[in-house]
This record gives sequence, structure tokens and C-alpha cells, in this order.
Amino acid sequence: GQPRFELFERFVVQGSRAEMCAAYNASIRNHTGLYELDRFGSGAIPFDLVIPKVGRGTIRIGKRGAVILTKKPQFLSFKKPIESLEEFVAVLEAKFGPNCAVVGKAVTLIGMLAKEFVFVFHEGASGYVTASRKLHEAIGHQVHPILRVRYRTWDSLEKVCAWLKLPEPFRSAFGTQELCSPSFASRWRSVADQSEALLARLGQLRKPTELIAYLQERSGGAWDTQASEYRRLQSDLSALRDNIAKKADGRKAIYARLREIRAEWQATERAKGEQFRTEIFDRVATEDASARRAAFVATLESLAAERDELRATLAELGASQRALAGEPTILRIHERRREIEIEAELRRLVLIREAVISSRGLHNANRRPSAWWLPIVSPDGAWFNEVVRTAEANWEKLC
Repeated sequence: GQPRFELFERFVVQGSRAEMCAAYNASIRNHTGLYELDRFGSGAIPFDLVIPKVGRGTIRIGKRGAVILTKKPQFLSFKKPIESLEEFVAVLEAKFGPNCAVVGKAVTLIGMLAKEFVFVFHEGASGYVTASRKLHEAIGHQVHPILRVRYRTWDSLEKVCAWLKLPEPFRSAFGTQELCSPSFASRWRSVADQSEALLARLGQLRKPTELIAYLQERSGGAWDTQASEYRRLQSDLSALRDNIAKKADGRKAIYARLREIRAEWQATERAKGEQFRTEIFDRVATEDASARRAAFVATLESLAAERDELRATLAELGASQRALAGEPTILRIHERRREIEIEAELRRLVLIREAVISSRGLHNANRRPSAWWLPIVSPDGAWFNEVVRTAEANWEKLC
């Protein structure tokens, strides 16, 4: 009879279940990580039942029975379709006892509890709120609003007198290993913006040469050496590629000539056959006719000789090209070049990790500080007091 079960009842009762399930599916569409109810099986509703000493599982309801998808599925049977929550609870308690608990899945849990209580969420908390709001609006489910709390965690360090030894991911972004808390407070937003810009820049570096040049410009030192070696390897490979390309061009020219020979051969064969039918077949061949036939034969023999010679040259060029490409020198150049590229990609991953922590990580931690930070950094309570003083709250509707 408590208000928290109002939403659950609308999914349980036969007369409203289909409409409610359709509204639920529509509300979670396009939300990553949320599944339409059909994924749980026919008759599934977005609620779980916790059965003592049995486990927890999705509830699936039909007209004459229900299944609880615990590790070992549990079954219920009805004499008629469920028409009220009381009927469903009576069947549950008769089968499993009075200590079962109903838990709404992510989206419906908010709709259950917000009917009686007020959620206090920090800014950005709960990725399910948007879907819950869509569901509530679609079905006219009136609930309490959320109280959103917005903190100024890092800005509040301005009032604290402490020196901070920065963790490794922050040192490059802040350009130091230690700094005072007011400096952290004044610089963290610009550091976060710069880190976001770094993420965007790293995403634009598609080619290994671009990435290595960027690392050389950014870090210098060892990357000066790496970049110089990489350019030298590229130059050496370019010269070797020119030799291979020349052989490849020679093979292309041979293939083109072989196609011409094939066309000439076919034309000569056709002319030879036509000449045979018109000047030699079933008649005494004249001297001129015999000479023309001999010329056709000579042409075919010449084409055949040229074709065989070109095929032999083609095989030699192919073997030479493969040998050149497989030379130990070239293989070593490829291997060393690949090693430098992998080092550059690993360095990119480190920079990405640091940039994510120093941008999105800082913003997320600003919204939801860990409580244990406050007394460790500021035992006198100055940081905590300033976080409380500067906090802002506003109501956010859920329906």
C-alpha cells in the first residue's frame, strides 16, 4: 500500500502492463547499456524480485503465471490474470514467504523511490535520470524532483593553506611536482582546458610521421634522436622503394606488351585463317598466296619468341623484386621503424591517459569530491567549510 509500489503495480496489472512496457522501451531507446524488455524474455517487466536464500532475478509475468529469473528460475501460477498488486503479492508470499523484496531496475528504481523520497544528486549524477524522466512523462507518473547539488571543490582550495604533492598524471599538465593549494585552485580549469585541447590534437595525428614530429616538438630530448633516426630510416626506405618501383614499372611495361602481343596474335590468326579460306582451301595456291601464308607464320613465330622472352624477363624481375624486398637490410629498417612507431603510440597512450585524468577527471572529481580528501588536506576544516559555503542547489523535475 506504500506509494513506492504504485509504479510497480502498473507494470504488474494485466490491463496496463502492455502500455507500460511499451512506454519503458520507448524511454530507454538510444540509451547505451539499457536493454528493451524483450531482451529478458517474453513478459519481462523492469523489476527484480529478491527471494531469501534463492537470489534475485527479473520478473516475467503472463496471464496465468510468472517466472523469476534467479540462477535457478522460480515459477508462479495464477488462476486468472493479475488485476491488482494485492493479488500478485498474495501469490508471491504463498510461494516464497513474506520477506521478498521488489527492486526496480535502474530506470524504474528512481520512479519507485522518488514517489516518497527526494534524491540528492551531485551535478551530472546518474545516467538514468533522462530515461526515467521520459518514462514518467509518458505515463503521467508524478514524483518528487531531484535536488541537484553543485560543488566548487577545487576552487574552494583557495581558502586552504597546504602544499600538494601532485600524483604522476597531473605533473606534466601542471608543469610541476608540487604546488600550493591556492595555485591549484586558480589553475585547474585552465589545465583542464589545455588537456582537452591536447586530446583533440592527439586525435588529429593520423600518420606516424605526424605523431613523431609532434612528440619531438613537445618533448625534445630523446625524441629528437628518435625523430632523426626515423627520418633517416624513411629516407633509406625511399631509395630502396625507388629501386623496387623501377622493377615494378618494368614488369608493368612487360605486362602491357604481353597484352599487345596477345591482341596481335589473335589478329594475325584471324587474318591467316581468312587468307587460307579465300586463297588456299580447295584450290591450287599461287606463289603469292603461299608467300603471304609464310609471312603470317613468320609473324606468329616472331610474336611467340618475343612473348617467351618477355615471360622469362618478367620472372627474373619478379624474383629480383622479391629478393630486394626481402633483403636483411630492408627487413631491419622496417623492424626498427616499426619499433619507433610503437614507442610513439605508447607515448601517445600515456599522454591521452594523463590528459583525460587532467581534464575530465578533474571536472568529475570537482562535481563529486571524495570525503576523505577534505580532512587530510585541511585538518582545520577550512576546505570543507568553503565547499559547503560555495555549494549551490536547485530542483530538477522528474516528470
